[in-house]
Amino acid sequence: MKIKRTVFAVVLGIALGTAGVAGATTVTHVHWPATCTKFTCVDRHLQVLHRGVKRALHRPMTPGPTGAIGAIGATGAIGAQGPAGVAGPVGATGATGAQGDQGLQGDTGATGAQGDQGIQGVQGDAGATGAQGDTGATGAQGDQGLQGDQGLQGDTGATGAQGDQGIQGVQGDTGATGAQGIQGDPGVAGPAGPTGPMGPAGPTGPQGDPGATGGTGATGATGATGATGATGATGATGPQGATGATGATGPAGPTGATGPAGQSAVYTAAGALQAGSHIVIGSGSTNPGGVLNVTLAGSAAFTNGTSYQCTAMYQANAAGTAPLAFHGATATGFMFKGDSSTTVSFICVGN
Repeated sequence: MKIKRTVFAVVLGIALGTAGVAGATTVTHVHWPATCTKFTCVDRHLQVLHRGVKRALHRPMTPGPTGAIGAIGATGAIGAQGPAGVAGPVGATGATGAQGDQGLQGDTGATGAQGDQGIQGVQGDAGATGAQGDTGATGAQGDQGLQGDQGLQGDTGATGAQGDQGIQGVQGDTGATGAQGIQGDPGVAGPAGPTGPMGPAGPTGPQGDPGATGGTGATGATGATGATGATGATGATGPQGATGATGATGPAGPTGATGPAGQSAVYTAAGALQAGSHIVIGSGSTNPGGVLNVTLAGSAAFTNGTSYQCTAMYQANAAGTAPLAFHGATATGFMFKGDSSTTVSFICVGN
């Protein structure tokens, strides 16, 4: 508020000073009422004073002698602050600001409903078999896999062939030599009696003092081979060996035979699949009578005249005016009736 007072006082001082310089004749026409305190009143008197100054400045004037410079007057007291001025007019619209940064991307919209399945197109010719590519480099050996679970015990194998005879055991200690009896007279040698059964083994007596070494006895007969022992339990599965290096890729096999043509998916309005359906497309020109006869041969033929439907249109370079009528359908042909000598494209679907 103090700044506004200062500005108002400065403006008023400049206006009065300008009027004084312009000449006394101009100032004598302006009377400042003591009651003029509002801004509108002050502004009106200032405008009158300003116009008088402008008129005085544009009059031809004869300069008089320069008067003596008067003494500088004392500084006047600061006037009271005037009332707030009327709000000025709205300023002109400023220049358009620079474009702001791009806003954040909005959320992704919901996925639209899936469209109906289109009619299957005609199968193209099989392309030529490409040349076999170069064999890829052998990949690095992979890490050893974890040990697998122990497998089930296999069936007992067949009894193996009899092994070789074992090494003869160490000869036991020689028993004590008994006291030599008195030699009797030699008797008559009788016939050898049968060998009696082996008696049970007696308890082992205490070991006697080593006797004199007797002569080497005859080698006894080899004993019968004992029965084969039961097969032992299968041992635990050893750890899995490291994976071998990948072998080179073999050459590509020959191209297989072309499979049968697939079925076009055709449905009724109720959603029932029509088994064995196929599609036939084509075009032709109507005769002078406006009739296009179409013959269906081979795989293009249908079951009967009611198992398929056809639609047709005039081609762009032969636009017709009469509506195309479909009639005369049989398993192996049909006709369209329209403008004469015009080209018509058609498509038929059925089984």
